[in-house]
Amino acid sequence: MPKISIILPCYNVSKFLEKCIHSLINQTEKDIEIIFVDDCSPDDSSQIISRYAKKDKRIKLLKMEKNGGQGAARNLGRDNATGEYIWFVDPDDYIETDACEVLYNEAKKDDLEILGFQPCNVVTAENYKYINRNIFTSSIRWPINKIFSPKTQGDKLIRIFSVTPWRYITKNSFLKVRFPEVRHREDTIYTPILFSECNRMKFISYTAYNYNLRAGSDVASSINEKKVFCAFNVFYNFDNYINKAHLSKKHFLYKYALYWIIIIRRTLRDYKKVFGKPYVLSDFEKNISKRIKHYMRKNIQYSFINNFLPLGLIKLLYKDFQFYYDKL
Repeated sequence: MPKISIILPCYNVSKFLEKCIHSLINQTEKDIEIIFVDDCSPDDSSQIISRYAKKDKRIKLLKMEKNGGQGAARNLGRDNATGEYIWFVDPDDYIETDACEVLYNEAKKDDLEILGFQPCNVVTAENYKYINRNIFTSSIRWPINKIFSPKTQGDKLIRIFSVTPWRYITKNSFLKVRFPEVRHREDTIYTPILFSECNRMKFISYTAYNYNLRAGSDVASSINEKKVFCAFNVFYNFDNYINKAHLSKKHFLYKYALYWIIIIRRTLRDYKKVFGKPYVLSDFEKNISKRIKHYMRKNIQYSFINNFLPLGLIKLLYKDFQFYYDKL
């Protein structure tokens, strides 16, 4: 069994791929598994990977039958991973040479289910003008070098964690959560639900990952109808999981669902600002709006008591959705 399985979904990343591969095959920890998943990429990513796979038996190349997005590609890689720990890495980024050795030893020492670490943001002259410099610049504010349980302590920390899956390695035997196979925000659903099941987690200050802030990346792209739909879909998934798992109002995922209502509001506001007209809800989104209305009526007092939102913003938020509710 390899110590770490590194899973990389690939789509139009040939420009960055070789630098990423070099950072993987030159790891000081040799007992690793490198799984690339070709998500029907139209460039020559698959050929580049195949060339390296002939030289290094640790490299595996899987191919999707159709383009399914990062979530679907990561799930396929996960289904074929045999490592003791799983690390989802993006192929347009790269990792430090000793990353696998440091992370595995730290996770193994404390028998962790999840280990988090620091990233480094790579900004070049080519992509500088496209990037919002506030993205990913905040350092970890969770407890450093202390084992804790997000399952029981997450309510105090939920608003300051990162949902990016490459920021954590996860124990294979613990990892039961699958990525939703949607086009946007799949990590926003995956990571909080993963944390909700975790009893042993730790953050370290070590910088393992180099994140390439590039033009055209999802964080830099503008608002569109798919992103609005996915914002509603995030709440839908949280609400379903909360009901299925019978989570109480004190659980951090319950609070995160409340927070996500604000995100939907902002997304609707941004859509109107960009296109000059309100977003037209689909039947699916109308049903989610009904559930949101119920959530807000049921939890508005609880939200205020826990300082989740100022009362004035709660009222404003409720008013924002009333336009849609009146048409249901």
